[in-house]
Amino acid sequence: MKYCKEKEAGPLQYIFNFAIQIGKFPSLLKTSVVTPLYKTDDKLEPKNYRPVALNSPFSKAFEKMLLTRVESFFIKHSIIATNQFGYQKKKKDFTKSW
Repeated sequence: MKYCKEKEAGPLQYIFNFAIQIGKFPSLLKTSVVTPLYKTDDKLEPKNYRPVALNSPFSKAFEKMLLTRVESFFIKHSIIATNQFGYQKKKKDFTKSW
């Protein structure tokens, strides 16, 4: 995707904006490949594996774009409390003493 970003940018922007406009995520982007990832101990024991979903690069790009829009909306309209530190970039809680 990164090698042909100039050619893909226009159509992707159209698809992403249209999806946001109609409020539906494209069903083709909902497809994931779930792969078992080994954790520890006996490799023959199913409980020693955890599922990992591999999403398409287009799905990840849509998610990142949507996150950026939602974050900027929250900041612009002061929706998040000033004492909220979790899930915010570059914001640290200096009141905690360790």
